[in-house]
Amino acid sequence: MKIAVVNTHFVDEIGGSQLQCDLKADELEKRGYDVTYLAIKKRLIIRESIK
Repeated sequence: MKIAVVNTHFVDEIGGSQLQCDLKADELEKRGYDVTYLAIKKRLIIRESIK
């Protein structure tokens, strides 16, 4: 199953939402899901791979 984790901040920025999204994405990936992290900033969508 493919899952997209969407946030308004990048994974490498420090903050609560980034940490929670990263933890959830890591756990889902450990369980075998195909996870993509999407960081949305000012109408620009940046796709980051968790792997």
